[in-house]
Amino acid sequence: MAQDDETTFAKLLLAGMREAAAHARGDLEVVRRTKITRRLLRTDHLCVRRPGAFPQDRIRALRDGLGVSQAVFADLLNVSLSTVRAWEQGQRRPHGPSLRLLEVAEEEPTALLGLASLEASA
Repeated sequence: MAQDDETTFAKLLLAGMREAAAHARGDLEVVRRTKITRRLLRTDHLCVRRPGAFPQDRIRALRDGLGVSQAVFADLLNVSLSTVRAWEQGQRRPHGPSLRLLEVAEEEPTALLGLASLEASA
């Protein structure tokens, strides 16, 4: 290990010990997690879990729970109607950002519905 790496490591180690003590006292809510690999020191402040799978019945239940059609659901998620249909028929599976958005919609449906607006009828 080079001198600069040792200094950085020592600083991170001390900071971690201070944070652990503060957390034990109840003074700190977020704890930093530091991952040390062979040539990399990386500090993360959050641990983010990957979204789980969304099988077709879960997607349909989510949409039904929101009380919207497939077309409106597609608009809310900013995906095509054919994508929503394929998901619900089990022909395709959501991936990438769509998985996270479905997760948010399931946990906070009002956040998704808040994106919709009703047009005033004339």
